[in-house]
Amino acid sequence: MQSSDKEVVFRPRAGFLRAVLLFCLFFPALSVAKPGLQQEAYPTMVIAIGQKELSQDLQGVSLDLATVQQTLTKALTKKGFRIVEAPALEAEKLRQANLAGASGNTLSAAIEAASHLADIMLVGQAVAQDNGAHPYNARLHSYGAFLSAKVYETGSGRLLASGSAEANVPHHSFAIGSQRAMQKAADKLTQELSEQIGKVRPNRCDDLDVALIVEGLSFGQIKSLRNHITGKVKGISRFTKKHFLRGRADIILGWNSCDVMGLAERLDGITVKSDRLEILEVRGNSIRGRIVPGPDPKPVPSYAKRTTDSKVDDNEDNEIPIPDIRIDNPEIPADEPRIALVIGNWTYKSSPLTNPQHDASAMAKALRAVRFQVIHRENLSRKSFHHAVREFGDRIHKGGVGLFFYAGHGMQVKGKNYLIPVGSDIAREDEIVDEAVDMSLVLRKMETAKNRLNIIMLDACRNNPFARSFRSATRGLARIDVPMEMEMFIAYATAPGDVAADGTGKNSPYTKAFVDNVQSPGLSIEQLFKRIRISVSKETRGRQVPWESTSLRGDFFFKTGD
Repeated sequence: MQSSDKEVVFRPRAGFLRAVLLFCLFFPALSVAKPGLQQEAYPTMVIAIGQKELSQDLQGVSLDLATVQQTLTKALTKKGFRIVEAPALEAEKLRQANLAGASGNTLSAAIEAASHLADIMLVGQAVAQDNGAHPYNARLHSYGAFLSAKVYETGSGRLLASGSAEANVPHHSFAIGSQRAMQKAADKLTQELSEQIGKVRPNRCDDLDVALIVEGLSFGQIKSLRNHITGKVKGISRFTKKHFLRGRADIILGWNSCDVMGLAERLDGITVKSDRLEILEVRGNSIRGRIVPGPDPKPVPSYAKRTTDSKVDDNEDNEIPIPDIRIDNPEIPADEPRIALVIGNWTYKSSPLTNPQHDASAMAKALRAVRFQVIHRENLSRKSFHHAVREFGDRIHKGGVGLFFYAGHGMQVKGKNYLIPVGSDIAREDEIVDEAVDMSLVLRKMETAKNRLNIIMLDACRNNPFARSFRSATRGLARIDVPMEMEMFIAYATAPGDVAADGTGKNSPYTKAFVDNVQSPGLSIEQLFKRIRISVSKETRGRQVPWESTSLRGDFFFKTGD
């Protein structure tokens, strides 16, 4: 690209443009499944895209860096990358650090290794220049852009990709010409970088370090626990006792999948001499359990092998095996009263949605079919939203199971989740508290009710127009910490900080998967949502991966076995 005396150079007084783009790479999600294990169609890598502008007006025109970001997102998405917001990486790092601190120094290194978080930073320089003739001649006038970038893995310093691109666009308008040149250069550079990154072998979860913390364990039971886990749970490659003190054992398990929830399901009920292991909590790559007396009250399904009656072709959908015999956990009887509040909002002025109307109706119908009394509300204002939650709170005082489902716009600001009512006029960030509904309102109602079980389902992670201009706002929803003193199950349509699809069909992929599977008899709530996770991930080609957080100690079945 030839320069002229009008070539743009980054000098503050000259008022020219320089862009710094920040990329962050999350953990690779799931490895290729080993023979005999359930294969989950997760993406191989997750990328967080952020941007920081260090630019001034260029002769009165600011080049839109969002176009570069959109081009990168589109190209990488086509290659199977899942795109999330950069702040989600920091939230995950903080959570892992808190887990390490709570678990003691002996587990810090293991949890850090198990987190599979790797930063990627891309530093790029953008230069726009006027290639026009002097004096001005419209036929010879053009504008050019040059982009260069290098992608490093900050943990190792490894160079993953590098490239540069330039483009010239003839145009009489500086604003249009320079932006088109920048877009064209971004297309070229994105293609080059994404091809290089796509060839980088991600760190697959073929030997994931999982921290297992067991309380109430005697020293003599450790050998029994080791023998039962290594002998009965397929996929375990290592069992390492890191620490044992006052009945608490810190153990590192080598696990050949990224599905930590699946490992917890296999561990729950493992026999330890005359006692058994009860799993209490799963957070990140840490599983917490305790030793309780007596045999396992329910049969543990064998996930690691198929029976002759359940053979499926590798090209068919993988199903979660269901045990032939099921005994309800006495903590959550099958005949407990069930109350659900189902809300669908879609008639937004600035960004109307299509699917929540059908999602709410389909969800209400599906829940009624499994014995829920349903409060169904649509297109609620903030006042009506509060009234509906109050009615729900009053009714679950008398019930055993409470379920809250919301489909519509939602957003997180400073780590707090807000649901957007219809008719909200949110122009500035400080208006969110007055215009939106704080998700903690629903949590407080459930906590006050003190009922047997609380379920929250949020299909509210769509790309929200309100959050784009707010400095503290982040795409998607924040992770809600589940109070251990409550029996609670929280399900998100996609991972925290990520965006869910509204869907091209009548229903969103998430609601459709729930409706299709909820009447399957004998599925525990964990098994049901694992099916949903597999279905949604497969339908969206890994771009949307549902997420759950739970503190359940008992079992719950939407529909009991026949």
